[in-house]
Amino acid sequence: FTRIAASNVIYFWQDIPAVIAEFQRVLRPGGRIVIYATAAESMATWRFAQTGTHRLFSPESFEKALREAAGDRLAVSIRCITLKGGIIGMVATLDDRPSA
Repeated sequence: FTRIAASNVIYFWQDIPAVIAEFQRVLRPGGRIVIYATAAESMATWRFAQTGTHRLFSPESFEKALREAAGDRLAVSIRCITLKGGIIGMVATLDDRPSA
């Protein structure tokens, strides 16, 4: 794959490094992974997210988890966006760094 997108699913990943490793395995050199999640601050009042099924992320914990999982092979960039209704979203871009 040259591009992989994962939207609103990181909350359910039990082993983030394993998921990112699998993405890396199937990603072509120079490829890109984009991961979207809604920030914990916005999800705090959503009843369905309080059932223990969702792993909630602040922008800081989202970035930390992805940087740790990506290692040296992927360049990680995080951007916060404000969606309709004031919902805070986080977009992570993980770009492959082809080996020299």
